[in-house]
Amino acid sequence: MRFMMFLLTTLALSSGCLCGKTVETDTTSSPLQDMMMRGSDMYDQGNYQGAAQQYTTLINRIKSEDIPVTTTDLSSYYAMRGMCYYELADYRAALDDLNNAIEMNPTFAEAYLYRARIHLKLGNEEAMRQDMDKAQQLGLDVKEILGVD
Repeated sequence: MRFMMFLLTTLALSSGCLCGKTVETDTTSSPLQDMMMRGSDMYDQGNYQGAAQQYTTLINRIKSEDIPVTTTDLSSYYAMRGMCYYELADYRAALDDLNNAIEMNPTFAEAYLYRARIHLKLGNEEAMRQDMDKAQQLGLDVKEILGVD
C-alpha cells in the first residue's frame, strides 16, 4: 500500500479537535476534498511537484479564507505536502512540513514515521530512532510497516 493512501485512509478515519470553528460533515464532495484528491492522484502518478503545488494551494486557501477545518485535517495536508517534498529530495522543506503536522497533531503517528524517513536521509540517526519509537508508542507497528523483524 502506498504511503499516500495510508495517510488518506488515516485522515478519513480520524477525528480531531476543531480549530475553534464548527464543521458540518457532508457526504458530497467539497472543493477542498477535490483539491486533496487531485493532489493525491498527482502523487500516485509520480507528479510530486504538481501534488506539492496542489497541497500548497489547499493550505493557503484554508488560511487566507479562514476555512474551518479540523487540526487533524490541516496537519494531514501538511504531512502530504511534506511527502511530496520528500519525493522531490527537498528534505528541509519536507522536514518543515512534518514538523508543522506534528506540532498541530502530536498524536499523528504516521507523521512521526515519515519524519523518521527524512531524518534518515539527512543523517540524523538519533532523531530517526526517536521518531520511530514515538510512532511505535502511538500504536503503529513500525516493524511490520517497514518489513523488518
